[in-house]
Formats: sequence, structure tokens, C-alpha cells
Amino acid sequence: MGKSQPSDRDWRDLGYLRQGTARQQAAYQALQELGLFQDLAAYDPVLIGTVPLGVDLPHSDLDIACHAPDLTVFLGEVTALYGQRPDFRLARKTIRGVASVVIHFSHAGFPVEIFAQPQPVERQHGYRHMLVEARLLALGGEEARKAIRALKAAGLKTEPAFAHHFRLRGDPYERLWQLSFVDDATLARVVGEADHPSLASVPCPFCRIVAGQEEASRVLETATVLAFMNRRQYNPGHVLVIPKPHIPTVDQLPETLAGELFRVVVRMARAIQASFQPPGLSIWQSNGPAAGQEIPHLHIHLLPRFPDDGALRFYAGSPPPIQPRASLELLAQRLREHLFL
Repeated sequence: MGKSQPSDRDWRDLGYLRQGTARQQAAYQALQELGLFQDLAAYDPVLIGTVPLGVDLPHSDLDIACHAPDLTVFLGEVTALYGQRPDFRLARKTIRGVASVVIHFSHAGFPVEIFAQPQPVERQHGYRHMLVEARLLALGGEEARKAIRALKAAGLKTEPAFAHHFRLRGDPYERLWQLSFVDDATLARVVGEADHPSLASVPCPFCRIVAGQEEASRVLETATVLAFMNRRQYNPGHVLVIPKPHIPTVDQLPETLAGELFRVVVRMARAIQASFQPPGLSIWQSNGPAAGQEIPHLHIHLLPRFPDDGALRFYAGSPPPIQPRASLELLAQRLREHLFL
């Protein structure tokens, strides 16, 4: 018998970690030292997430899903067992209408996250997502694994990274949940159709450009960002910069992907300046119809500017008067209160 593939593995048997990557082997050793699976055996703990799949990054958690019929009793036991561990914290949440608890702490260089709900692990989204992600990796092979790691390193969460690579439309979390219940033939067909979709089946024109289904004059491309010429050249050199994943607005942009996005913006600004020598350059980005966003895929305009070209006007008339400092401080305080959400 050959070694089992991730898609048909017994996920409750951690032995597979011993034959895995260096980080999987380290995870196995850390979990054995911690004794968590013995301590919480009554709660059917299962290691889920990126480490079992081998798409983890150096900072990835060891995610453990548990079935806890009484969350209060579970919290008490976990606090007694691990409350003195570094970085220990816990939270009660309602996720998709289900009461849940999340516990964090650190052990042997790994962040540990224990997630529990009063329903069997097999019905929990994290576990179902891992099952279908393992099957997708079996279809996509090592190329898919490397691509998903790169997307995660760029700042995408695991489910959006899988959805982007395999071109799964809709909400990534809900789509993967649905696909976790289909048979292998159906899953292979979904992936095959995603590899060769019709233009009508992909509503976002920028996603069609990313997929090579619609023409664009590409200027610069990285693993996660694309810069291309705007078809409407108000002034010569007008460029659009977009993230390759379908991210509608800037508030949904992962911060690490934002870094790559704006590195490309800076490079394009320098190239525009060197190529066209405009006396000015406008960089702008709109979110939502009220702000004038026409295509619901985050995009940044770089527009060379010339005196009196009439391209942009931010105020209908004169700018509003300068506000009193007290009014500005009240507005700033409202923003500060939500910075860490």
C-alpha cells in the first residue's frame, strides 16, 4: 500500500505529520509535548487548517477544532489546562448563527488556536473547508500548493487563496462549504469548468483580464498585482493597477497585499514620469457607486496631469471652510475607536 494522499487521509491520526515537511514534523513534536490531544480527547480534537495541508507559512497557527456540547464547561477545562501558557486569551463568538469559543496561546514556537462549537467537528466549516482544500490540492498538484502559498504570503486568507487559484466564484467560504459535499467527479468538473469559463460566466471585466480572457495592454505583472493601460486615455500614460484576486473595495484589501499593490503603484509612477514627463500626476481610487466606482474590482488610477486639463475636480466649488479643532478631534476619535477591528 502506498502512502495515503491528503484527500483520503484519516485526519485524526497525526502520524502523517511525522513523514511530512520540516514544519509538519515540528508541529507533531510540539503537539506531542503539549499533550493537547490526550487532554481534550473527550472533545474529539482534530488538527485542521494549513499545517495539515502543507500550505502553511512560518507564522501559521496550529488550528484545532473541537466538539464541545457545553461551551462553559469546555472553557473552564481549557483555561485550567493552558491558562498559564504564553499569549493566552479566549473569546466567545457567534459564527454563522452557532455559538463558538476561540482560545489562543503559544507553545514551542507555534501559535495555537483551539476552536470549539456544540456540534460535531464534521459539521464545522473549518473542517469541511480543509477536506475540500485537500481534494483541490490533489487535483492541482504541487503547482497549486506553491501558488496558494504565494497568495497567502501576499496577504490572502486561505479560503480566498484557494478560490482565487481555482477560480471559484462567489463567497469563498460558502463556496468551499458547498463543494465539500460533492463527489470527486463533480469537483473535478467544477475545477475544469473554472479553468475554461466563457466570458459571460465571469462578470468582472478585470477578472477576465487577469485570466487572459480579455485583451489588455499589460505593463507590469507580479504574482498578485497587474498594471495595464486604461482603455480611455484622458492623457497619454493613464494606467490602472489592480490586485489579481477579486477584491471589490480597499477596506477588504489584506494589508500585506496592499504593500505589494502600492509597490507597483510607485514603480508605475516612476515609469510614467520618465516616459511622459508630465508636470503632475493624479493617483486616485474610488469605492462604491457613491464615490463613482464603475467596476466593482479594486483599481487605482495613475493619470498624468497637465495645467488646465480639467481631468479631475474634487470640490464642486470652493473647498469647505476649515473646521474647528474640537470638531476635527471628535471625528478623529470616532476613527481611532475602530482602528483595531
